[in-house]
Amino acid sequence: KDEAYLQPRCLLNLSRCLVKLAEIDSTSGNVGCAGQRKRATRQEKYRSSAVLGCSITITLCEHLKESTASPDVALLDSLIGKARVIRSRAFIGRNMLKNAMVDAKKVTTQDPDDKDALKLVSEIKAIEARSKLLDKKISREVCRWVKKATTTSEGAAAIERMDEESSI
Repeated sequence: KDEAYLQPRCLLNLSRCLVKLAEIDSTSGNVGCAGQRKRATRQEKYRSSAVLGCSITITLCEHLKESTASPDVALLDSLIGKARVIRSRAFIGRNMLKNAMVDAKKVTTQDPDDKDALKLVSEIKAIEARSKLLDKKISREVCRWVKKATTTSEGAAAIERMDEESSI
């Protein structure tokens, strides 16, 4: 039985290693492959590969649950949960918080006591709250700049020049 589940376990361990590698590899610069237009950092590539590895693991486990004569459903569900947690971590690193939250919440609905998934949900909520706070600060600062530019004599003169140039 263990041999039947060797492939998803290997993919899961590889994905876990890729997420960890993205955290510790501090090499700067972009990498690309032949035929690719967009170049990405090594960390982005590691996380992207981890997402793919976890997605394949989940698909493979779901396939094994349906196609195997007597699957070990508890083990396969456990592997799927672990894959979702690892994929959620990779999504957080790629700043794809909605995807990360979907995976983390799916794990908590399957196993409400999963400490890793609960920790991820709170971590994602904290990141989202921090992001909203930063967005508010930036918005206020932009409003101040606009107000200053439109209410001062220098700002009003600049706007008039822009209007004259656009009418020409």
